[in-house]
Amino acid sequence: MVKVQLGGPGTKSLPKMLKTTFASTTKRDTIKKPLCDSSFKEFCLKTTAHGFSYLDTPSKSVRTCWLIIIVFALVAATIHLHAIIWEYLQYNYHENVETNANSCPVFPDVTICDNSGLSEASIAE
Repeated sequence: MVKVQLGGPGTKSLPKMLKTTFASTTKRDTIKKPLCDSSFKEFCLKTTAHGFSYLDTPSKSVRTCWLIIIVFALVAATIHLHAIIWEYLQYNYHENVETNANSCPVFPDVTICDNSGLSEASIAE
């Protein structure tokens, strides 16, 4: 808890509301959170990613081993993703566009299909 002395001898004391507000903020600052809260434990138990469920075991050596494996796997995946993106961005391409204004364009043949389909009478013939 932090102690702050305001004023000196012969000064008026602080109002009661200011004292309680200051005391409540200092108490809130000293509260320590647990290292592994319940939402992380819930994530570890419900995720389908392999290895995270072992982070909630009581054995410290098993937790440490799986934490090292998970961190190594995430680092390897990050390096691999970086390499793939780098290779994609370094891909060279060359595009040639040639235009010839003097030639007549060649249009493809066009076939117009009947949308009515086949009737039973025409199939029987």
